[in-house]
Amino acid sequence: MSQSNLYAIRNAILADQQVTCVYEGRRRELCPHIIGTDKSGDEAVLAWQFAGESSRRCRNGSA
Repeated sequence: MSQSNLYAIRNAILADQQVTCVYEGRRRELCPHIIGTDKSGDEAVLAWQFAGESSRRCRNGSA
């Protein structure tokens, strides 16, 4: 993750704001909650995606 992206996500968490991004080629809208590391030590963000595209269907089957 680039430092500018990390900084923007950090600021969104502190300001309780949503983020719009492109991840794996899909536009997503999400609320970031935690910045940390994954099992391999790479930076990772825990976020709730509430809109945008996904590679899977929604649980309620509406997408």
